[in-house]
Amino acid sequence: MNFLSHGLLVRRTGSDAVLIGSALPDLAPLADRQLRMTPRRIDLLDAIGDPEVARGCRHHRQVDRTFHHGRPFNEAQKRIEATLPPGPLPLPRGLLAHVLVEIGIDAEVLRAYPEFATRTYPDGFESFDWTSLFGRMREVCLAPTDALEGLVGRFDSGAFLHTYATDDGVLDRFHGMVARLGRGGLTPETRDSLLPAVALAREHSREAFDDLMPWELELQE
Repeated sequence: MNFLSHGLLVRRTGSDAVLIGSALPDLAPLADRQLRMTPRRIDLLDAIGDPEVARGCRHHRQVDRTFHHGRPFNEAQKRIEATLPPGPLPLPRGLLAHVLVEIGIDAEVLRAYPEFATRTYPDGFESFDWTSLFGRMREVCLAPTDALEGLVGRFDSGAFLHTYATDDGVLDRFHGMVARLGRGGLTPETRDSLLPAVALAREHSREAFDDLMPWELELQE
């Protein structure tokens, strides 16, 4: 769910294709789980004509390995998990805290890097040749791309990621994710009970942003 932070780490390449690749391993399965970008599929995408997209995909996976196994992420996840309310939750507690850390980081990118988050990132999505990539994705994944095409349209407008700017917006985005997983979304009571954890995720990400971000993996030109 941390699309902006992945994009921030590849922005210096100046490549829209690398930027798209940095989002694709999360974006594609968010739209349709049949579109998961496995290492084999990334290699195939590279081989049939999208090497820069593949470069971004590989970078995403490298960042995730470093980020998810790092002390700052695990400390943040434990801190947020401890604030979750007791009783049934729409996702396992650890996974819920994991998602909130990632959304909190993107909320901080939106606050601290507004030019990148509100112009550079969506402009990269808008100017990219998606038609060719959708065709290659269908070839590589042997699955339709209709759901991904719809989701990309919302990224083009910036409407998807701008919801991270407020606690209610984060909960709206989380509601949609839970609903897509077939768990019915969030009840008003659950939303209210999650507000302290959402607020903490945003606060912690602001305080610990440079520790959480694996800047050593930032791509250059």
